[in-house]
Amino acid sequence: VMPKGFKLLQEAEIVTGLKQEKRSWPNPQSEGVLPRRPVLSTDLSPESWAALPYKENTIHPENKTQRSISGILCRSKSEMSILNVYENLGLFYHYDEVLDFSGRYFAPDIIGVREDGRLIYHEHLGLQDETYRRAYRERELWYAKFGIMPGKNLIYTYDDENGNLNTRLVREIIKD
Repeated sequence: VMPKGFKLLQEAEIVTGLKQEKRSWPNPQSEGVLPRRPVLSTDLSPESWAALPYKENTIHPENKTQRSISGILCRSKSEMSILNVYENLGLFYHYDEVLDFSGRYFAPDIIGVREDGRLIYHEHLGLQDETYRRAYRERELWYAKFGIMPGKNLIYTYDDENGNLNTRLVREIIKD
């Protein structure tokens, strides 16, 4: 259930809402792995795709204090629970991978890969303040420009107004 304050974009908003300002990412070249452009599928097996090196989000690494079952450090208990769902379902994923959207850089919470090679982008929207919602709205516009759309290949999950996550519902959404 989408909390108050969030809404899905209408198609007209997607077409006209993209800002042209640039947002730089801290030294993406310095670590030897450049951000990839977003894609909708891969020809690799899920296991091979998951083993590819990728540019991990290095902004605020001190906030990664929660550890998933397999040892992945993440930023919240909700994200940890979601990663555990992926791991319990045996799904391969990248956590917090930086992608290059034509010079704009975003790091989806999770990019999962299906058996048929199609990629699923998963964003967990845990905060409820207006600044966070504005940033999410901008990201959603860029995702749509690259064919990443809710109901097609983009999953949204939310904490409720009290900061709780329904992991049973999250599991069903991911499985679906």
